[in-house]
Amino acid sequence: MPGKHGPNRLANYLDVHDSHIADLIAEGFVVEDQSQFTFLPGLVVLEGVIVCLDRITLEVRKEIEVLEGRGMAARVRTRARD
Repeated sequence: MPGKHGPNRLANYLDVHDSHIADLIAEGFVVEDQSQFTFLPGLVVLEGVIVCLDRITLEVRKEIEVLEGRGMAARVRTRARD
């Protein structure tokens, strides 16, 4: 099994992200998720705003590099995040 921050299949990467956000919403910490994934050649970018309790607003940008493969079976790894 890949390490927490090591390369992973894109489908799994997206599932883990969605599950984590859903848990934070269910717990009441995240009020609204306005972030989205953009799929570019060789790169997936997650960016947007996540609104939390007490009107705390997080601006997110994360670059996910495609290491090999295509589609949901592609192997990816986080390249940069702000």
